[in-house]
Amino acid sequence: MAKVTIVVPIYNVGKYLKKCLDSIINQTFDDFEVLLINDGSTDDSGAICDEYKNIDQRIRVMHTSNQGSGEARNLGMDEAKGDYIYFCDPDDWIELDLINDNYRLSSKNSADIIIFGVNNYMYDSQKQSYIYTGKRELGSEHLPFRQEFPILYKKGLASAVWNKLYKLSYLKQHNCRFPQYTQGQDWSFNLLVYRDVENVIYNDKNYYNYVKYKNNTAVTRYNKDKPYIRERLFEEFKSLLDHWEIDENCSKDLLYKCLLGDVLGEMRNNFHLDSPDKLNEKYKKCIKLLNNKQVIEIIGDNKARSEGFTEKVMSTFIRRKFVVGIMLEAYSRQILRSNFKSIVYDIKNFMIKKS
Repeated sequence: MAKVTIVVPIYNVGKYLKKCLDSIINQTFDDFEVLLINDGSTDDSGAICDEYKNIDQRIRVMHTSNQGSGEARNLGMDEAKGDYIYFCDPDDWIELDLINDNYRLSSKNSADIIIFGVNNYMYDSQKQSYIYTGKRELGSEHLPFRQEFPILYKKGLASAVWNKLYKLSYLKQHNCRFPQYTQGQDWSFNLLVYRDVENVIYNDKNYYNYVKYKNNTAVTRYNKDKPYIRERLFEEFKSLLDHWEIDENCSKDLLYKCLLGDVLGEMRNNFHLDSPDKLNEKYKKCIKLLNNKQVIEIIGDNKARSEGFTEKVMSTFIRRKFVVGIMLEAYSRQILRSNFKSIVYDIKNFMIKKS
């Protein structure tokens, strides 16, 4: 019986998959199993999975029709035999001591979840190299989880599954499953996990290497389901805060931050270059969203909120219904993001090396 199950949902990531799998099979801890769920890939991902299965007997491969990463992870949970379970994305990679360090800490403390830090990278397709862009560290006082949660949320460490190791029996006891959303499955899953969790521990070290792939991810592609997903995830988040009976001011602050990000995401999606809508239809969708009662109530009263410059500008655009400003920001992000950010990170890394 393996102590840890590592689940990797896989769909058309043949270009990056070997780097991920090498980081898994070379872990310093060896008492684990790997479940590779090939979710109907049409590239060479399935063949790579089978190749690695022949290399390492700890690997099991399941080839399925395409149902999405959420269902792939659910299948992994159903098939898992480990005491703990870890979900890794196939286009990222992990540090070689991730499983060893976090399993030993978790089992020693009988933790339901252990949370750790993340390194951020951007992939330069021209140079076929990874550019380091910063990190997301815990670096807090390690308070009881419900007090720690607002800090984790604002640092971007609460929503993903790949910077956490979960006790499998806890997930099954509380019927924690991934939804079939085309985006936001991780966040929805974690909102279920967090409802009644008590024993959460933290590891300050960064073990996960997260990669942005320049306009080629589920987050940056146009998604026609965005309005539905936004509404569902916001209600799930609000339900969690209500269940916790969290402090009113803290709750308002978290809901504001959540809704602001969601509304901006939906409006940027409306103005996506791949959207089939005509410009006047995109404009009408944005106006309808900005006139939403919930948006007006939660984002309209933001004078006391602490925000960065970009967040402040965009929230002002939303409150004043300045759709043109939002449209220009959305288009500029898509047109300039890839090349501009690469140049900025190249300069930054060059200056670091020179100093």
